[in-house]
Amino acid sequence: VPKKVIHQFTEQLHEGELIHVEKFNVSTNNATYHPVAEGELKIYFSIDTVVKKLENQDVSIPMHKFSFVDFSDIPTRCHKQKYLTDVIGKLNAITEIKRIKKRNGEISPKRDIIIEDTSGSTIKIIVWDVMLDQISFNVDGLPSSPAIMIVTFTIVDMFQVLANPQRNPESTTDMMFENRKELIEIFTIMTENSSKGLKYTCKATITKVFSDYGWYYLSCQFCRKMVESLDSKYMCNSCNSTTTNPTPRLQLQVDDLTGTTTLTTFERETQILLPHSVQELINIELKENGPHLIEQILQKIIGSTYVFQFQITDYNITGAKRSFIISKLWLVDGLLEANDLKRKNVIKDLNGSGSSNENGDNDAHKKICKRINITNSKEIF
Repeated sequence: VPKKVIHQFTEQLHEGELIHVEKFNVSTNNATYHPVAEGELKIYFSIDTVVKKLENQDVSIPMHKFSFVDFSDIPTRCHKQKYLTDVIGKLNAITEIKRIKKRNGEISPKRDIIIEDTSGSTIKIIVWDVMLDQISFNVDGLPSSPAIMIVTFTIVDMFQVLANPQRNPESTTDMMFENRKELIEIFTIMTENSSKGLKYTCKATITKVFSDYGWYYLSCQFCRKMVESLDSKYMCNSCNSTTTNPTPRLQLQVDDLTGTTTLTTFERETQILLPHSVQELINIELKENGPHLIEQILQKIIGSTYVFQFQITDYNITGAKRSFIISKLWLVDGLLEANDLKRKNVIKDLNGSGSSNENGDNDAHKKICKRINITNSKEIF
C-alpha cells in the first residue's frame, strides 16, 4: 500500500481478517527481502482499489505460513538476501542480553540463542534490538520441558575463518589422507618438541568405550567452560548463559595393529558415532532401565573402523601422554583407501627407479595417473 493512499485503507485492513480486494495493480517484486519464497509478484493498491471484509470468516486459510529450511541447507542461504529464512528447532541455550558495538558504530542490545533440530545439529541465532521483546523468558526462566522455537525472516551470515592464502581449500578426501600415519609413527613423532600443533590422521578400530565416564560433558555451548546443574538446566557462571542439554562426549580406545591410544570425541563427532540425538539419549537415560540401554548403545560402536584426525599438544609432548582429542572423523571409504594405497605403491616404484620423489614432478604425476587409470587426479592427491 503506497504511502499516499495508506490513510484510505487504515480502517479496512486488520491482521487475521479475510477480505475481498479488487481494482489493484500487479507488479514484479524487486524488493531486497522476500518474506515469502513464492513472492515473485506483489499487489499494488491504488486510489481506486476496493477492499471489502468477507461476511464468512470461517474459510480455512492459515494465519501463518512458513518456509522452513533444513539446518544442513542453511549455508546455501549465506549472503543471499532475496529470500528471508525460516527455521524451527528445540531451544537449547540462551545468553543474557549484552550491549554490543555494531559494524556501523552503534551500540545495541543483543542475545544469542541456540536451537537444535531432530538430527542433533545446532545453529546460533542472534537477536537484536526491539526483537528481544518477543522472547518472553530469561536465562533463569527457561521452560523445564522442551520448548520449540520458530524464528522467521532471518538473514544468514557466517563468521569468516582466516586461512593460509597460499593454500587451496582442501576437500574432505584430501583431509582424510593428509599426514596419514600409523599410531606407532605418531608416538615416535610426538616425542619431539617441534611436533606441537601438527595434525595427523590414522585409520583405527574402536576396541573399547569407557562408559564409566558417561556419554556427555557438562560444558557451556558458548565458552566451553564447566557448567553447574540447576534444576533441569545447566548454568555457566563464566558467561551467564544457560543450556538445557549437556555436551556429547565419548572416550574411546582405538587400535590400528601398530599401537593403541585413547581418543576423546565431542559434539559433532560424537553425533557421527551414535545414531541418536542428545535429546533422544537423555530420554533413554531417564527410563527405568536407562543406564543399561545407554550402555548397549555405546557398546554397538565397538569394532567399527574410522579415520580419525587429531592434533599433538603440549600434553602429549611434556607428559608423553598417548591420548588425543578428535578434531574430525570419517567413515572408512574402501574405494578411496584402495586408490590411496595404489598411489603410495606407484610413488614407491618411481622412487625405487630414481624417477621421482614422494612429492613428484609433472612427469611423475602423469605416470601415476596413467598407471592407476583415473582421469581426475584430485580424487587421490
